[in-house]
Amino acid sequence: MRTLRLALIGTVILVLLGGLGGAALAQMDADADAVYTTLVSLDPVSADTGSVLETDTLYSSRDGTLVGVQEWTDPRMSGEATTTFHVDVDLDTGQGLMWGTVRLENDGGTWEGPFNGMVYEPPGEDGLYMNAGWMTGDGDYAGYTFYWEEHGEQNGGPISALHGVIYKGEPMPAE
Repeated sequence: MRTLRLALIGTVILVLLGGLGGAALAQMDADADAVYTTLVSLDPVSADTGSVLETDTLYSSRDGTLVGVQEWTDPRMSGEATTTFHVDVDLDTGQGLMWGTVRLENDGGTWEGPFNGMVYEPPGEDGLYMNAGWMTGDGDYAGYTFYWEEHGEQNGGPISALHGVIYKGEPMPAE
């Protein structure tokens, strides 16, 4: 019985992933401008942790900002990015959440949207983070969406991956 349930769950997951992948590929196939892109460089301009509350067991930051000039393999994503973020981390476990918005501007227009992610900073060790989000375009990018993911090390460590895909259409539903 357990094997049957696992097989059914696996089939449902494959169908869901296949269905979502097919929808994304159908959108991408219909538009030659839809591409995968990766970050080439990031030059920080300014950083502010925002309003910080720290107790014995909680680190909480609200309305922090990061501003930086980004260069991507697809120039539509290159420009000045402003990130507004919020973070909560349980200091006993190092587990936490982050969320906020990103706005990127360049000569062709703007990209803007929400993101969320996780933080893991075990006490006494360097941590890591992962976040992802959807940005919708305006100006020359109107009608396009950019989905991105970022993975990196906390406390000033390097970004290990920042990549995404630009496609024609709206963000996919969360259903």
